[in-house]
Amino acid sequence: MECQKCNKEKKTGSYYEFHYGNTSMSDMGPVPWSPTGRRYKVTTTIEGSRRSWICRTCVIKGTIMPIALGTLLCALLPATMALRLIYAGEISDPIASLVGVFLFICLYLGVYQIGMGIGEIGVSGENRAIEANSSELREAGV
Repeated sequence: MECQKCNKEKKTGSYYEFHYGNTSMSDMGPVPWSPTGRRYKVTTTIEGSRRSWICRTCVIKGTIMPIALGTLLCALLPATMALRLIYAGEISDPIASLVGVFLFICLYLGVYQIGMGIGEIGVSGENRAIEANSSELREAGV
């Protein structure tokens, strides 16, 4: 069958179904104990559902790729620390500080990506089906 995400002919995969609709918010008036000072009612209306065939490769990529990227970003910190120990006297302090800030940002982004990948476990197929149909649904105004 043809995967609706990558548009390639694949043998292994599955159908994934998702529901779509619109969300609206209406003002319910002032409330003194609310942080915003107002209370809102959120209503979600389900317009329909779609079913898409997604190959196993796309589903696995949706989980593995964020985890691999996050692991790579997290690995930059110990790798650079090892290089700094090797070249201890040759790196100036301002450059070392700048690299340190960059590495901690990479560490933060790496942990975030790993969390995103772990969050995809069990729902990666549905998310890939939503991605495959999102432009079509957006054009329809849903």
